[in-house]
Amino acid sequence: MKEIESSTPVNESKTPSRYTKTQMGFQGPPIVQGREGSQGEIPYVLSRLEYLEIKMNSWWGCTTSIDGVSSHYTSNPRENTIYIEVFYLSDVAPDLVEMQVKNAQEALLNQIASLEWEDWVKIKVKIKKVEAQ
Repeated sequence: MKEIESSTPVNESKTPSRYTKTQMGFQGPPIVQGREGSQGEIPYVLSRLEYLEIKMNSWWGCTTSIDGVSSHYTSNPRENTIYIEVFYLSDVAPDLVEMQVKNAQEALLNQIASLEWEDWVKIKVKIKKVEAQ
């Protein structure tokens, strides 16, 4: 079991916590108001790239045009990289794919700049043709 170090003992903190040391160490679901909580109630802290990925996908991800092009964002925290994944139907004009990539990159670059993360976030693009069914 992983111990969490703290200068203030858990039972002496100024603000009461609903999580015990064991629960904060992700050993099991928390006890919520006298009942056992669900796995979904266990706290989780996102990495910076996970945060950026979720934010970009909630705003811009899976944008599908009537022209058969879509994109979404994925991340690889070990490489400090955000991937823009673009999928297009085989009969789509190349300029529409390029426009989708350009728009997705621009949106991502603007968000990275607003967070002041330009010095460490890398961007890579993956483009894949999908056969129509």
